[in-house]
Amino acid sequence: MTATTIHRLDGLEPDNLLAFLALLGLLRAVELVRPEWQPRAYWDMEKAPLRPIFTTRKPMTPEEVSRAALDGLLIFRDALRPFSWPRSKQGSAKKQLFSLTDPVKERYRRAVSWRWVLMHQTEENVWCGN
Repeated sequence: MTATTIHRLDGLEPDNLLAFLALLGLLRAVELVRPEWQPRAYWDMEKAPLRPIFTTRKPMTPEEVSRAALDGLLIFRDALRPFSWPRSKQGSAKKQLFSLTDPVKERYRRAVSWRWVLMHQTEENVWCGN
C-alpha cells in the first residue's frame, strides 16, 4: 500500500457514539507509542458519506498505523490488568502485577507514567495542544 499522511476511516460512522469513542481511542493509542507522528483527526466534509480522516505528520501506510494502534492498545491493556475482574485464582491483582514479565512491566510503567502526565497537564497546555 502507498504511504500517505491522510487516512480515511470509512468504517466509523458519524452518528455512532461508539465509533466516535473508537476514534478517540485510536488517536490516544497512536499518540502514546508514536508521538512524533502527531496524529490528528477531522471530519471529511468534501466527500460523501461523512467520515473521519486520520492524519499524521509523516507519510505512513495503513499497516504502520494499525501496528502503532495495536502497540498502544497493548500498553493500555497492560496498564489496566491489575484492575480487571474477576480476580484470578493466583490471588490479588497486586500479586499478579509482580508476576508479569519484564517487557509487560515496562509497558505498564510507560502507560502509568503517561496517565500521570495527562492528569497533571496544566489547562493552558491542554488548550494549546501541547
